[in-house]
Amino acid sequence: DAQQLASGLMFPSSFTFGAATAAYQVEGGLDNCNWSRWDALQKRPDGGTPVHGGQRAGLACDMWNKFEEDVESMKRLGIKMYRFSVEWSRVEPKQGEFDAAAIARYVEWCKMLVEAGIEPMITLHHFTEPCWFCDLGGWEVRANTEHFRAFSARVVSKLAPFCSKWCTINELNGYVVCGYMAGVHPPGKKSVLTMLRVAFNMLLAHRLAFEVRRASLSTFPQQAQFSPENEER
Repeated sequence: DAQQLASGLMFPSSFTFGAATAAYQVEGGLDNCNWSRWDALQKRPDGGTPVHGGQRAGLACDMWNKFEEDVESMKRLGIKMYRFSVEWSRVEPKQGEFDAAAIARYVEWCKMLVEAGIEPMITLHHFTEPCWFCDLGGWEVRANTEHFRAFSARVVSKLAPFCSKWCTINELNGYVVCGYMAGVHPPGKKSVLTMLRVAFNMLLAHRLAFEVRRASLSTFPQQAQFSPENEER
């Protein structure tokens, strides 16, 4: 039945098939972020298990070193767009110190995708942030949104020439509910008031990142993707 249903599906010629990943899920070697700390816990604050079976992300599928192979897989799949997140803890491992080699690697990714006929789409925050950011109070502190703006500005300045589609924050609602109300994601808190504060601050951070991206359009006008209708929403 499923095959019969699928055979009758028709997609418009303008439809773009793609795939998406989060850095912590696939890159490997990320040991300086909130999720690496979470993986290392024996118990959550409420006594539960942080990750099923005590598993760790570890090397994951080592995309950081095997991206060339992954691009070939994407080509075989026939996808035309790939969304990936730029890992904040890799790009800015210490507060105010940016890793030029890490940024250059992401530039390579974008170039490889474009050359393969696959459009890159970049996510600036996909559930992870650096440990130093967490130690400053994370998203609970409004002033910390400026750190996300600075990170976004650095990434946009380097990757905007190759990418026109951007996602500021992935699934903000899931992040705040799971991390600050249900307590099953880092930092494992259960407070409605804290959740609301974090949500508000992350919305401010979204706006800051959006403004960074929009400002870059004067430098890279060929990448303009905004319309007056969309800007009003």
